Amino acid sequence: AAHNCLLVGGKGTRFPFGLEEPENIGHWFSDFGMAKVLYHCEAGDVYEIEGDLTQAYAETCWLVIRRMCWEPTRGDFGTLTVTDTVVPKRDETVAFLLHCRREPLIDGNVIVIPGERRKLVCRVKAPECFGIVPIGGDGRRFMNGGVDCEPAVHTAEEGWGRVEIRARGERVGFLVEMEICRA
Repeated sequence: AAHNCLLVGGKGTRFPFGLEEPENIGHWFSDFGMAKVLYHCEAGDVYEIEGDLTQAYAETCWLVIRRMCWEPTRGDFGTLTVTDTVVPKRDETVAFLLHCRREPLIDGNVIVIPGERRKLVCRVKAPECFGIVPIGGDGRRFMNGGVDCEPAVHTAEEGWGRVEIRARGERVGFLVEMEICRA
């Protein structure tokens, strides 16, 4: 449960070759192909990319599509909109993760992640029915499924923990706007 990915039933992306290095280019293409770009556009002040991530989540999902739109002139310092379409194989919780260097503030559908000079304001626009669960702080920064998965080596990127935006359904659609604002 790291970075800004998805968890489906508590699991993230699959591990190609059990974390071993591929032996040759054939192995690379056979098992390391985890995503493909479906669409890319740069028009004016709008930059969009859409990818099919289904292979990365092949153990848990029938379909995973992520679309990201960066608008550098929208808001104080730019806005990133992420849209996910997830079709899980089983009736399980799907979680959209937000990595936090500092403890977030949550108010309804708004998550504010403070920084020193800037803050990230995240607005959950979809799905209609969702829950927001902060997981972090002392002794909880590395929790996954009730188990503390503290790494052997620590980095400055670890921060406070994460926020999980959780939903269930045969087809889950997340729409999250992330605006960089003055602190």
